[in-house]
Amino acid sequence: RGMYAEWGPEGSGKYLSVCKRIQAYQYPLQSSRRDDYWGKIDLLGIGTDFLPLPNELKKHNSNESPLRMLVEVAAYGFAIRKVWPKLRDDWAKAVRWFGGPPLGFSVTLDRITLIGVAPDEYWSSCLGSHARAFPPEAWLPFWKLVNALGKWFDIHFAAIEGSWDDTAELPTITGARVLELRSLSGRQSRSEEHT
Repeated sequence: RGMYAEWGPEGSGKYLSVCKRIQAYQYPLQSSRRDDYWGKIDLLGIGTDFLPLPNELKKHNSNESPLRMLVEVAAYGFAIRKVWPKLRDDWAKAVRWFGGPPLGFSVTLDRITLIGVAPDEYWSSCLGSHARAFPPEAWLPFWKLVNALGKWFDIHFAAIEGSWDDTAELPTITGARVLELRSLSGRQSRSEEHT
């Protein structure tokens, strides 16, 4: 909710270079209220091409790995691609507030952008010699999966800056940036090899 308040329709400023704004949070994927197979997309952004852009968010103290983040956001990406023919007209109306595409949307989605996002504290817990959420040897297969998913998706990772008081209603968000995770994880792997 804090990110939606900051970068949603009522917010101010651009969220990330690869994602203009946030259109919705906790966006349901169920076909009905009785459908328990799908959850909700944490944040549904507006890409630079005005297409829907799923964001998988992890909390600052999450023990879930970047692999789980990647698999979840990819699943949401495949779901958006599948429902796009039914979602397309509603999406065009929904993003009209932000200008929308000048020529409308394609009937199919060949490629969309995905973002795995978390506070800096989460990423720190996944990198470095004392990484609790992700061992250094897991990065190579992780990037192989990212590359394989590249057939359908442009995948990015982002860090949210701010303070996270678990007793406050909303966090204090001061910014966001695209994270060069591949180079950060590569440095970690190389340093582990030398120790």
